[in-house]
Amino acid sequence: MNDLKFAFRQLLKNPGFTAVAVLTLALGIGASTAIFSLINGVILRPLPFFESERLVSVSTQVGDSRPTQTSYSSYLDWREQYRAFEDLAIYDPSSCLLTGREEPERVGATLTSASFFSVLRAGPALGRTFTREEENQRAEVVVVSHGFWQRKFAGDSNIVGRMIEIDGKTTEIIGVMPEQFTFTAETSEHFWRLQAAEQNAPRGAGRWFVLGRLKQGSSIAQTQAELRSVTERIAQNLPSANRNLTAHVMPLSQAIAGANLRLALWILFGAVFVVLLIGCSNLANLLLVRGVARRRELATRVALGASPLRVTRQLVVECLPVGLSGGIAGIALADLIIRLVRALGATRIPRLTEVDLDPAVLCFALALTGLATLFFAIIPGLQARRFEVNEALKEGAKGTGGLRQTSLRQALLVGQVALAFTLLFGAGLLVRSFQNVRAKDLGFNPENLLIVNLRLPQLKTNESAPVFYTELSRRLEALPGVEAVGLIDDIFGGANAAGRITIDGATTAIVTDLNEVRSDAITPSWFRAVGAPLLRGRLFDTGDRSGTLRVAIINQTMARRLWPGEDPVGKRFKFGPAESREPWLTVVGLARDMRRQRLEREPMAQVFVPVAQDPERGMELLIKSAGNPLALAEAVRREVRAIDKGVFASGTSTLEQRIGNSLFERRFQTSLLSAFSLVALLLSAIGTYAVVHFSVQQRVREIGVRMVLGAQKRDVLSMVVSQGLKMVLIGVSLGIVLAFATTRLMERLLYEIKPTDPLTFSGVSLLLVCTALLACWLPARRAAKVDPMEALRYE
Repeated sequence: MNDLKFAFRQLLKNPGFTAVAVLTLALGIGASTAIFSLINGVILRPLPFFESERLVSVSTQVGDSRPTQTSYSSYLDWREQYRAFEDLAIYDPSSCLLTGREEPERVGATLTSASFFSVLRAGPALGRTFTREEENQRAEVVVVSHGFWQRKFAGDSNIVGRMIEIDGKTTEIIGVMPEQFTFTAETSEHFWRLQAAEQNAPRGAGRWFVLGRLKQGSSIAQTQAELRSVTERIAQNLPSANRNLTAHVMPLSQAIAGANLRLALWILFGAVFVVLLIGCSNLANLLLVRGVARRRELATRVALGASPLRVTRQLVVECLPVGLSGGIAGIALADLIIRLVRALGATRIPRLTEVDLDPAVLCFALALTGLATLFFAIIPGLQARRFEVNEALKEGAKGTGGLRQTSLRQALLVGQVALAFTLLFGAGLLVRSFQNVRAKDLGFNPENLLIVNLRLPQLKTNESAPVFYTELSRRLEALPGVEAVGLIDDIFGGANAAGRITIDGATTAIVTDLNEVRSDAITPSWFRAVGAPLLRGRLFDTGDRSGTLRVAIINQTMARRLWPGEDPVGKRFKFGPAESREPWLTVVGLARDMRRQRLEREPMAQVFVPVAQDPERGMELLIKSAGNPLALAEAVRREVRAIDKGVFASGTSTLEQRIGNSLFERRFQTSLLSAFSLVALLLSAIGTYAVVHFSVQQRVREIGVRMVLGAQKRDVLSMVVSQGLKMVLIGVSLGIVLAFATTRLMERLLYEIKPTDPLTFSGVSLLLVCTALLACWLPARRAAKVDPMEALRYE
C-alpha cells in the first residue's frame, strides 16, 4: 500500500509524463480492443443459431470462375440428391414496396424458400413460419421482424392473420420473429417473403444464395467430396445443362464475412498491436530516462538496506496506476470507436450489429492492459538491479546511466522504427491499390448523373411497364438542365444469367460456357445517358418492341468469347442449352466493356436487351444533367407521381456517390491502416526525439569541451543528427526485411501492385527519414546553442 501511495505521489509530481503515458496506452489499448471486438463479432463469435457450426453456404462454380449464386433448378438438384444435408434453403436479400397506402414505402425484404427458418432452427415469437405446401401453392405470405411489427403495428398481439399489400398484392402476415433474430446485415425493420417454386428454371449460376445444415457427423471435406461426385453424376445425366458446373461448400460464418474482410480485420489487428508495442517501447524509454535521473535516489535506498528486488518492485508498482488508467481510458476509447464504426458501416459490414464490448472483449482488454504494463514496467525495473551503488552515488543526478542502458534505449528506438516502417509500407501499398482502383476506366462517364430506383406495382402488365418508361423518359427529357434519360435493371448488378450460351452456327447450334454473364433490360437512350457510344452496329429504337425480332447489344468481352476475331453484329445466340425455351437473340450492336461490377474486377460478359421486349418492374433511372444532378431530384419525383402515384421512386443519389459507396470496404481498411501507421510514425518520431534529446542533455559538458577546442555549430549539429540518423537507418533496414516478409500476407488485398513495390518502398523510406531528421534536428539545434563556458560548469 505504501508503494502505491508513493507511486501516486510520483505521478502527480510529473503530470506531463503521466498524461503522455496514459494517452499513449489508451490509444494502443483502445484501438486494439476495438479491432478485436470487430474480429470477435464478425469472425470468431458463432452465428446466433442452434448448432451454427453445422450451417454451410453452397454456391455454384462454372469452370475456374469464383463461386457465385445458384439457379433454382440447381438448388432443387442439390436438395434431392445430396445426402450430407439435413436440409437446404435459398434466400435473396432484396426490397419490396408496401403499397395500398397514400405513399408507397420501400422496405427491406428477403425472398426465401419455405425451409429457410427450419434450416436456421429459428422459431417465431408469434405465429408460425412458412410451409412447403405454401411454397408449392405460391401462397402470398410473409414473416415480419420484431422492429417491423413494433413500428407498423405498434406491437399489436393480434397481428397474425392481418393482411398488408406488398407490390400491389394482398399478403398475409403469418408470423413475427423474435427481437434478437437477425441474418447478416438486415435492418431491424425487415420481413421475409416466401418465394414461390420456379418452373423450368435453367441450371447453373443464378440469383439465389443457398444455405444448408449438415447432418450430425458430416464434415466440410466429406460434404465437398459428395458434392463433387453428385455433380458429376448430374452432369452425365444432363450433359447439356450441367457441363462444367461444380458446387462449392464452406462454413456459413466464413461466407457471410467474406475472405477479404476477414483478412483485412486480422491485418488491422496486427497493425494496432504494433502501435501498442511502439507506444510501450516509448514508455519504457521514458522510464529508463527517469531511472537515470533517479539513480542517486535508488542508490541511496540500496545503501540504506533496500534489496535490489525491493527497488525493482517499487519501480514496477509505480507503473500500475499508469497502466490501470490507460486501460480504463482505452476501454472508453474502444467503445467510442465501435459506435463510430457501427454508425458508418451498419449495413455494409456483415454482423456489425453483433459487435460490442461483451465479456470476452473486456477480458481481452484487461489482459492486454496487464501485458502492456508488464512490458514497459519490467525493462526499467530489471535495469535498476544492474547498477553499481558506489558509481551511482558518485555520478549524481546527471549520470549517463551506463553503456548498457544507453544501448537498451537505442535498441528500443531501432525496434520502433522497424515496426513503424512495416506499418507505413503496408498502408502505402493499400493506398496505392486504392488509387489504382479509382483510376480505372469505367467504360462510361459517371459525372453529373442522377440515379433513382423505380419500383412498379405488381399489377403493372408487361405491356404497360414499357409505356410507363417511355412516357417518363419523354417528360424528364423536357425538364430544363436534362441532357439525356436512360433506364436499366441494375447498373452495378452481378452475374444473373445462365453461364451456358448456345451459338447459332452455320450448320448446327454450338453450346459454349461463359463463367459469368450479366443480362440487363435498357431503354433506347441508356447508352447516350451514360456516355458510352457503341463501337459497332446500332442502338435500340422504338421498333424493338414486343412481337418483333428479339435483339441484343453485347460487350467486347462477350464478343471475344463467342466469336473471337469476328464481327458479332448479325450473329445469333440464346441463353441455356440448345433445347431450352429461351428465345434466340440477334446481335445488333457492340458496346465497350464497362466495369459495372466491382471496379477491381475485369468486366464480365454483358448482354443488353430492349425493355420493351423484356419488361422489368424494378429499374434504375439515370438522368444526365448539365449541372448539379441532385437539384433535379424533386422534379423527378414529381413527374413520377404525375404519371402513376403507385410507382415508388427511392434511393436518389449521384452515380459517383454509388461508385464511392461500392468502395466502402476498401476505403475502410485503407483509412484505418493509414491512420494507425501515422500514429506509429508519430510515436517513433517522439521516441527518436526523446532518445536524442536525452543524449544531448547527458553530453552537455562534452559538447562544451568540443566547442572550446574549436568545433563549430555545424559540427555539433552534424554530430547529434548523425547519431540519431544512424539508429533510424538501422531501424529502416530491419523494417525493410520485416516488411517484405509480412506484406505478402496482404497480397490478396492489393490491386495491380506487388508487395515489393519499389516506389512505395522509396516513398516510405523518405518519409521516415525526413521525420527522423526533424526529430533529431530539434535537440541538435539546442546542442549547437550551448555556451561553452556554461557547459564546462554543467554538472
